[in-house]
Amino acid sequence: MNGVSVIICCFNSKTRLPTTLRHLAAQVPGNLKWEVVVVDNNSTDATAEVARHQWQQFGSPTLLTVVAEPRPGLSMARQTGLASARYDIVLFCDDDNWLEPDYLREAYALMRRDAGIGILGGLNRAVADVPLPTWFQQVEYAYACGPQAEQDGEVSPQRLYVSGAGMVVRRSIFRELEQIGFQSQLLDRKGEELSSGGDTELCFATALLGYKVVYSSQLRLLHYMEAKRLNWDYLIKLKKGHGKSYYKLEYYKKLYLNESIQDNWQTLTRKRFRAMLSKHGAYVLYEYYIKSRKVGSGIDTAEAVFYYEMLKTHFQMRKEHANFIQYLSSLKRNIVALHNMQGNEQPGL
Repeated sequence: MNGVSVIICCFNSKTRLPTTLRHLAAQVPGNLKWEVVVVDNNSTDATAEVARHQWQQFGSPTLLTVVAEPRPGLSMARQTGLASARYDIVLFCDDDNWLEPDYLREAYALMRRDAGIGILGGLNRAVADVPLPTWFQQVEYAYACGPQAEQDGEVSPQRLYVSGAGMVVRRSIFRELEQIGFQSQLLDRKGEELSSGGDTELCFATALLGYKVVYSSQLRLLHYMEAKRLNWDYLIKLKKGHGKSYYKLEYYKKLYLNESIQDNWQTLTRKRFRAMLSKHGAYVLYEYYIKSRKVGSGIDTAEAVFYYEMLKTHFQMRKEHANFIQYLSSLKRNIVALHNMQGNEQPGL
């Protein structure tokens, strides 16, 4: 059915959700059909009750459904949200995303205009109750904020993703991913944990299917930052979570670029270790990981932590590496088979 399903996955969101819903209630959708699906992901507060009450307070401009997902994790919550969604375009709105009034209308128009677009992302700006740290602008991308490309249009192959905050997805893609045997290889966020990468993995897999991942600065939202996220310790935890995920993510990108993924684990170990040490040196490795001492507060240190976390994940993957490569190889074969079966059919609508 033509329209937009806004899915908000929530864990203990009763304090953040009202403002997010107020911005959604202020949407000016025109003739667009839309709905809101709130997924209560094992919350221990009054998230569900707050969602229903606040939506009524805002005049219930469209249907809002609250569904429960007791299994913790963003991926589980999104699956439940998708199962409840009615429309062909899905917008993943975090509980701290404040959409501009024309966000839904613009997003749907862009997706209808180009059937080749699989995923669409916009311009997210940070907002907080406290001053943003002086270093924030240098790492705003890690917080799903800032421009996601130099100009509007398809993102570059070097990036190949848009952030999950405000991400718009063609729902049919999830059926195609199921057809090719796609299964997320990452540990996504659970509660207050900072493991991540599921959004990027979805973008990479969508690009492998042949769809475009597109950025539009016309889609705007404010991304609310709680004060507890705007400190150095949180940033380091965030970069470590990103590093753990990106070890596997880079293999998807290699598939997309038709680069080899067949090096064995031992060969890759030598390559990675030399590359990490030549780029970042042994200082951060020794001080942060061996001596467990805090290492400065420079952005270079945060980047080094990201890359060393990737190296650490590589060692942890020793027994799983061959199976992971086998999975990716089968994924590529299945994509080729799907495209052959589709013939010259254009993806999407």
